[in-house]
Amino acid sequence: MENKKLKRGEEVELLISDLAFGGRGISKLNVQISSNQMINMNEEIFYEGGPAKSDLIINLLAGITILGLPFTFAAIVRALWLRYKITNKRITIDGGWFGKNKTQVSLSNIEEIRSIPRGFGSYGDMVLILNDGSKVEMKSLPIFREKQKFIEEIINKRSQIPNLNEVQGFATKS
Repeated sequence: MENKKLKRGEEVELLISDLAFGGRGISKLNVQISSNQMINMNEEIFYEGGPAKSDLIINLLAGITILGLPFTFAAIVRALWLRYKITNKRITIDGGWFGKNKTQVSLSNIEEIRSIPRGFGSYGDMVLILNDGSKVEMKSLPIFREKQKFIEEIINKRSQIPNLNEVQGFATKS
């Protein structure tokens, strides 16, 4: 695929995979350029990787006992198939058996973040509470405090931007 500058009135064909949304494959979408304004779609990756290695080590040591075996098995599954990607626009979690489940959360949908340290504070679990009340869990997140701070900064920036839906005439809702 080549990069080229598009001109006003030019039509472009985009191929979009809709498998993630329950579709059957690739869809074609024709888009016409109507102005010279650019849409900033750049995402800056803050973190991309798997769960903390110390989670696997601690749970492998716990696997020596019979009671620790379920935790060991869960840690091995997380280490093999769980991947996180945190950008300035969204959080993507690939997990499940063989990494077949994919969850994407827009940072604008996050209302609250709750976290708890594990592994002597070297990693932690984070729960994202969304605007609709649903919860997304992120387990064994390495350096979780730094990631929580990053997400909270973006959420705070969003809350400082005035919502145009609240404006009525010359006054705002109070």
